[in-house]
Amino acid sequence: MSTKQHSRKRAIKVLSSPNGKGVYAQKAIKKESVVGKVSGVITTTDDVDPRYLMELDNDKLLIPKGPFRYLNHSCNPNCELFVWEDQPLDPETDTRPLYVSALRTIPKGRQLTIDYSWPAEFAIPCNCKSSKCRGWIVDPKQLKKLKKTKK
Repeated sequence: MSTKQHSRKRAIKVLSSPNGKGVYAQKAIKKESVVGKVSGVITTTDDVDPRYLMELDNDKLLIPKGPFRYLNHSCNPNCELFVWEDQPLDPETDTRPLYVSALRTIPKGRQLTIDYSWPAEFAIPCNCKSSKCRGWIVDPKQLKKLKKTKK
């Protein structure tokens, strides 16, 4: 993972997408680059819309703010969420910061996407149009379980 972080303000922008809003590359983003840090509200309850929650350390959840709130799903994503495991926990939140990195080089103008990998009980039909589309926004490991329950 490259430690060089792109300037979010210049590298990405929230624009209209087929799914409402999306995050788009405003310049080419190199493979393994850190696109940015995800900020937002940390909670311990899942009493909010689960579509926007990101898991953190110690059973904490993050309700992300823009721009990364608008990362859309793809079954063949070009980005992923990660934490640096060797980074110490923040004493106030008891979590490590969450970052977005590029899985491959992302050309200027392309939408940044992640794989939501939702549990089967939250799965909804997918319209990512990827050649690798699973048909559902679901954790690939739970796809067989989902298909059995949807019959």
